[in-house]
Amino acid sequence: MLVEEEYPHVVSGSYRSHRHARESAQSLVDTAGIAPQQVMLVAPQDPQVERKVEPDSRGIFKTLLKAHLGTAVTGFFLGLGIALALVFFGPPWARSSPVLVLTAFALTGTLASALLGGLITLRPDRYRVARKAMKESLRGDWTVVAHCRDANEKSKVAHVIGNDDADLRRSM
Repeated sequence: MLVEEEYPHVVSGSYRSHRHARESAQSLVDTAGIAPQQVMLVAPQDPQVERKVEPDSRGIFKTLLKAHLGTAVTGFFLGLGIALALVFFGPPWARSSPVLVLTAFALTGTLASALLGGLITLRPDRYRVARKAMKESLRGDWTVVAHCRDANEKSKVAHVIGNDDADLRRSM
């Protein structure tokens, strides 16, 4: 797996009152069965909002390295394989310049795959959740952020927060 974060999924819900947010956070622990350290409460104007939404900077860095390197190496060999197929079985232009074809396809495969690794690292699905939590905090609302280990846990958390009539956001 390319994602090295301990909690790769995140679910959040926004609330107008501190009491509702606190009750929702407690029901996540009681009903959904997740650990209290996985649930963060973001207060209005909270200076730690970014840290509460994305607490695993070491895991994000590991994801960055593994995603870029893993996809780049895969792309290199994929490009090399396509180039070899073209050199041996392809059109005359590929057979007449094998070094050029091998170099071009290996580099293109490496760079295109490294860009894909960058997309994995960006995690646009998590950005949406984080941005919403930051906006809600600035607006004066409370946000409950739950960091989930897997899709099953994410589903349970989304069900609990969704039943609270909160403005629900979740990553993929």
